[in-house]
Amino acid sequence: MMPQLQFKDAFWCRDFTAHTGYEVLLQRLLDGRKMCKDVEELLRQRAQAEERYGKELVQIARKAGGQTEINSLRASFDSLKQRKSRLFPILGCRGTGPSGNSRSPLMEMSGFWLGTEAGGGLGEMENVGSSHIQLALALREELRSLEEFRERQKEQRKKYEAVMDRVQKSKLSLHKKAMESKKTYEQKCRDADDAEQAFERISTNGQQKQVEKSQNKAKQCKDSAMEAERTYRQNIEQLERVRSEWEQEHRATCEAFQLQEFDRLTILRNSLWVHCNQLSMQCVKDDELYEEVRVTLEGCSVDADIDGFIQAKSTGTEPPAPVPYQNYYDREVAPLSSSPGVQPSCGMIKRFSGLLHGSPKTTLSAASAASTETLTPTPDRNEGVYAAIAVQEAPGPPTMPGQDYRALYDYTAQNSDELNISAGDILEVILEGEDGWWTVQRNGQRGFVPGSYLEKI
Repeated sequence: MMPQLQFKDAFWCRDFTAHTGYEVLLQRLLDGRKMCKDVEELLRQRAQAEERYGKELVQIARKAGGQTEINSLRASFDSLKQRKSRLFPILGCRGTGPSGNSRSPLMEMSGFWLGTEAGGGLGEMENVGSSHIQLALALREELRSLEEFRERQKEQRKKYEAVMDRVQKSKLSLHKKAMESKKTYEQKCRDADDAEQAFERISTNGQQKQVEKSQNKAKQCKDSAMEAERTYRQNIEQLERVRSEWEQEHRATCEAFQLQEFDRLTILRNSLWVHCNQLSMQCVKDDELYEEVRVTLEGCSVDADIDGFIQAKSTGTEPPAPVPYQNYYDREVAPLSSSPGVQPSCGMIKRFSGLLHGSPKTTLSAASAASTETLTPTPDRNEGVYAAIAVQEAPGPPTMPGQDYRALYDYTAQNSDELNISAGDILEVILEGEDGWWTVQRNGQRGFVPGSYLEKI
């Protein structure tokens, strides 16, 4: 196994005045801080999405209808949306169910009553919405811990940055001072050498006064060179102390930065891991909640719901009887034959058969008698005939006086019994059909049009 690489061994620079290694490490930490903010933004937006989704689910569950459904499917739908409903057995009590809830005949099906449990909890959809809101809170808590971690790292980094800035500035300043003293020292040494050489030339053949002057100058230059050397040496020693301090601080900073980077990577990795676990657990929780709905759906019986509806809303088991034919003259009631070959007897033919075969007199008498009998029927015959007709005759569709309506939209007839209309036409409504098709008249033409296309004037 290869040994772990260290920042303190890999981020140096041979240039005394350069700090490239430190700058690379500092940039890495700043990039890591940016990554922390990116993860925080991810968690923040995901928390907002989860909260928004959860609230919308709760609103959907609370606004969902389903009140028109009955029996076991109603219970399953209610378990999906807001409140848990169940089928309570009817124990002989009339009018109320558990918790004092009223019972309608529509709900009394197959010996069960559809009601809501006392203190019933939220439906599964609303539970799912609430769980997503809780997930949003957990994500915000994780976001808060990340923000605190990032700020702690910032404070620690700032401390090391301040120390490094101080020692780097001191090192650069002393390095500059040492280099200047070095130049001075070298220049003084050159001046001393020149003065010494001049003194040697003058001392061989020069005058005593010039020799003394040259000797004094050489001595002064030598003293200046020695002083410059001492200053230069002091600056180098001071620079070495600062360099040693800087090296120690650089190593300590590298170690601290590596520890910060290790902590940051660990925290972000764990945070993303926890985030994925939270989302996975949310999926499992959603599935568990929806499993409750599936359990109620397994108990939903289509046949039982249909049977219950029939038992609760049945209007009768026999169709209406055929309308019988009643002869006006013979008062003989004969049911209409369904066979096309059988024709009902005609009372009018029997009544006036004598007119076709008798003598003129007989015919005239019969006609007169028939006319008299037809025009002035006896009270007993009239009462019997009209009473029978009143009992058997079915009421026709209700008629209404014609009313004027205005067409709101254009309509093109689709069949021969319909009427073309244009927006703004004035129509007389003859009959308002229950199926939405109204009988109207315009300019002597009559036909069907949609009633929703008209407005009353």
